Parts: sequence; structure tokens; C-alpha cells
Amino acid sequence: MYDDFRQCPAVRNQYSCLSRCHRHYLGFAAQRSIATLLAGLQLAITQPIRIDDVVIVDGEWGQIEEITLTYVVVRLWDLRRLVVPTNYFLEKSFQN
Repeated sequence: MYDDFRQCPAVRNQYSCLSRCHRHYLGFAAQRSIATLLAGLQLAITQPIRIDDVVIVDGEWGQIEEITLTYVVVRLWDLRRLVVPTNYFLEKSFQN
């Protein structure tokens, strides 16, 4: 018999497979978050929009109120706030 469960090849292979699966799930889960942060950095460096710029986003006219690494707040003409992920300004077209 095996003295330690780690000596058993079946148990060792099972744990190895589980750890690989968890790494894949973690990678897929983190992909969107990392992409959003990288988009925020790119937005900060290139500065296609700035605070107080007037933009048209999805047919809504508004003024940029706040820019963070993960989202942009647009104050619309009727004083509503539109929170848009930073990815939007890099992936889709908007009018500035």
C-alpha cells in the first residue's frame, strides 16, 4: 500500500488535471478584466477623449464627466449618466 496519498499515481494525476482545469478557468475569467485595464491604460496614454469633451455614444449626445481605468462616465443632455466601459472607446466608433 501507499504510505502517502501523493505516492499514488491515480490521485497525483487527478490533482494535476484539476489544477490545470482551474488555471484555464481562471485565465478565461481574468481575460475580460485584464483587457479592460489595458484599454484604460491605452486610453490614458493616447487620450482620444478628455474630460469636458462633447461626444455622441450610441446615438446619445453628452459630455465626458469622469475617466477611470475601467469606465467612462458621460453626462447626457438630459442630465442622465451613461457609464461606458473603456473598451467601448477603443473597439467602436464614436463622434467627438
